[in-house]
Amino acid sequence: MKLRKLANPLFYKFNAYKKNSIDQRAVLILGMHRSGTSCLTGSLQRAGLYLAEHHTWNPYNKLGNRENPEIFDFHENLLAANNGTWDNPPSIVEWNESHMAWGRNFIRQFDEYKRWGFKDPRTLLTLSGWKSLLPNASYVGIFRHPIFVYQSLNARSPISQEKAFTLWLTYNHLLLQEYKNHPFPILCFDWEPKLLNERLKQVCDNLGLNPNSDRFYEPDLHHHTKIQKTNLPSEITALYNALVYISKNQM
Repeated sequence: MKLRKLANPLFYKFNAYKKNSIDQRAVLILGMHRSGTSCLTGSLQRAGLYLAEHHTWNPYNKLGNRENPEIFDFHENLLAANNGTWDNPPSIVEWNESHMAWGRNFIRQFDEYKRWGFKDPRTLLTLSGWKSLLPNASYVGIFRHPIFVYQSLNARSPISQEKAFTLWLTYNHLLLQEYKNHPFPILCFDWEPKLLNERLKQVCDNLGLNPNSDRFYEPDLHHHTKIQKTNLPSEITALYNALVYISKNQM
């Protein structure tokens, strides 16, 4: 399927927010670590997305990473059960029945909410089980230039550029593949604030949320914005360009 067709906003649509089933009201935020997922999630939350318990402060995110600690712990344990971690992703993540039972129980708490969701970058690695549990969920994705991701990861905890680039490729390849399977909005955290806020409003509108003037995103939340002169591997350049094309042509 060609990117031109996939990028056409008429090619995908959100699930109607007035439907009643719990999975049709779910929103999963997809994106790699240090790529703007916290900003995206906070913006959706301020527009009415229910997150349940979540972190509102983090030393690397002034307004918190908006992650649900239950989801964080579950994903950590799920990856460990598959002999992997967030920075050593397993090639396949298999859910056993106890994992599925945990997921079903977690979902039940959101029965009374019109729009609910969660964010954890590990969701890209563990998505197979969530797709079974929430077959009609809406997705929203976000990505960032690999240099910025490397700089941000390295500021948090020293990491080699090679490893950071490998992780960027793994996570964002999964993002693109999921988009090809079922197109959904993808934003770019490299955009100027005006454009990013415009697209955030559009996403909120399409989800049946109510964006207001109290924006979550502020320019001072955006660190590591200077690109170092680095020759990116051709595979990474091609993937970044594909995501840029999709995000631009959804507008």
